[in-house]
Amino acid sequence: MMTRAFFLLTALALGAQASPPDSKIVAVAGPTHAVSEVTTRILAPAGLTTENYIGIPIPVADYPKYRAVIFAERDEPALNEPGAIWTTPEAVEQVRAYLRAGGIVIFCNYGISNVFPQRELGLGAELAGFASYPDAVDPRTISLTSDCAKWLRQARQSVPDTFDWIVGSCPIAKGVSSAVELAVVLTNSPESPQAFATKNEVGDGRVYFFAASLNRLVRERRGSDSIDGFGTLLRAALQSP
Repeated sequence: MMTRAFFLLTALALGAQASPPDSKIVAVAGPTHAVSEVTTRILAPAGLTTENYIGIPIPVADYPKYRAVIFAERDEPALNEPGAIWTTPEAVEQVRAYLRAGGIVIFCNYGISNVFPQRELGLGAELAGFASYPDAVDPRTISLTSDCAKWLRQARQSVPDTFDWIVGSCPIAKGVSSAVELAVVLTNSPESPQAFATKNEVGDGRVYFFAASLNRLVRERRGSDSIDGFGTLLRAALQSP
């Protein structure tokens, strides 16, 4: 009995240590420059340390080690790894447990393809809050929603004055169900507007999707107002509300 009790207490202690909100480590996945932009502009100033996954996948089973898991942009060498994809019942259950415990997952631009390579989310739609991510049709401008303004204020972030965030092709969240739309793309398409940024709550955790990335904005020489404005969305996503 003593041995069984000892192992039970040890397991409970390890579970407490693995609580995502208590961790100061953030996993960041993507190409080198995309990871660098997130770590230097967002995470380092917040006093968070990182484990970077460049060219290698983040196994779903490793998520509980991290306060947040950020897919900074699509990383070709890390595609199609079974243990990193949210397309099986086992993976969905592991991600759901991480989120319910307070974990955060952030997808930037086509970084979502490292979890959903086929663009159809299938079983993972419940976790992301939408069904697929096609390209936006003829994107024009972006508009923040009233939910976004409220969310930013709750996270103690200012509402950006400028959001010139569309660079080249742009994925959108399609078939939004449980997710809250934070920003929409206004287009000439009859389906306009389309979801540019979303937030989905799962237990105490959250999944965010942003159709832009810091790296792409910097690479395309967007103004500092646009780059810093997009950074406020990433900072807010790391906060608790």
